[in-house]
Amino acid sequence: MRIKIKIEKQDLGISPKAVRSLLSKLSQIQDVRTDDTLEIELNFTKKDASELSTAIIWKSLSEVTDAPFKKNIRFKGGVTEKYLNERHFFDSLTGKKSKLFSTAVPINYETFSPIRPTKSSPQNEEVNKIFEESTRGILDTSKDFEREIRIHMVECVQNTFDHSESQRNKPAGIICSLSERGMLDFCVIDKGKGIKKSFLSNLALKAKYLPMSDAEAIVSSTQENVSCNPTDSPNPSYSFSNGGIGLYYLNEFIQMHTNSHLIIVSDTGYYSTSYLKKQRKTANLTSKWSGTIIYFRIKLDQNMSKAYEALNVAYIENFDNN
Repeated sequence: MRIKIKIEKQDLGISPKAVRSLLSKLSQIQDVRTDDTLEIELNFTKKDASELSTAIIWKSLSEVTDAPFKKNIRFKGGVTEKYLNERHFFDSLTGKKSKLFSTAVPINYETFSPIRPTKSSPQNEEVNKIFEESTRGILDTSKDFEREIRIHMVECVQNTFDHSESQRNKPAGIICSLSERGMLDFCVIDKGKGIKKSFLSNLALKAKYLPMSDAEAIVSSTQENVSCNPTDSPNPSYSFSNGGIGLYYLNEFIQMHTNSHLIIVSDTGYYSTSYLKKQRKTANLTSKWSGTIIYFRIKLDQNMSKAYEALNVAYIENFDNN
């Protein structure tokens, strides 16, 4: 049987409608059998694609290319294929280098197995290694602002180790790119348990989070001192404690700096925010991403805002007092 998936302009934005449409189309991949032919038609231009949609397509197809029927995949779309080749999209799927190469737009793809750490086997060294590989040639951490971005990136990777419980046969992935206009795009994507199930894994939090939608659980995860493994109700399956500040500080960082956007997708939940909360919205998607996607975009050519500097000072003072 031949299964056709056509990905077009309307599937590639960052709005709930676009994400819902893309996930719905890609869900057909789950129905592919060994003797089937999967035909992917990529019908969009460079200006249409977002790194969020690229990450979702990449992670979905990477599971297919690891399967026995990978030889039956067909790609259509000349202009689109050339554009993705230049961005090493297919290299990341096949492990082979394409003939086309572009240094104008650095983009890095990395995959990793986010196995939860133990006391005897901390993962910080592995996280730093993954981060360095995925951001090479993109960030200048001698600059305060870009160094702060690095902290948020590392925290996003750390979260996949701490909470996703992804299986070894379903590695997480990172896409990091820098446009010619100085816009940084960063996405961490996994096929783990998702945000709401992370909260539900702690019996002490079950009564609070069970009635919540996936979108409401995402919003909760962006609040200060919220964790699925809080100090006052520790999760017995964890061998370490969480501060509950990672997504909160990323959320505040995005809302306090211009030309920025944050999107989190987990299971059927969707959350987005931007500078001054201008594009803050939540939605419940009809299609599901089994795991978590954290994507943010920000202009590098700016300084730390006074509001964010004050937030950092307040955090340090509170930490010292405790």
